[in-house]
Amino acid sequence: NGFHSCVFAYGQTGSGKSYSIVGYGENKGIIPLTCADLFRRVAETQNETTAYQVQVTMLEIYNEKLRDLLNPKTAADQLKIRNNASGMYVENIREVA
Repeated sequence: NGFHSCVFAYGQTGSGKSYSIVGYGENKGIIPLTCADLFRRVAETQNETTAYQVQVTMLEIYNEKLRDLLNPKTAADQLKIRNNASGMYVENIREVA
């Protein structure tokens, strides 16, 4: 059992996507706020019968090129969007647990 989620930011250059996602200084963005709340809830509810696993990937699509934000050395041509019975995924993207 589990949950999957996706945060998608779209807009022209300078419209505030990075600020909304990451934030700046004391103004936290969606990702740091969500992570803080998620791990607080895990800490509050974890017990002997409940286990949690959190996995993260971060992907940028710019000018129709894919970029792995957790492993920027991965060449864009190595990243492919695929679809299988479980749904869509990006082949060769770094997943951090």
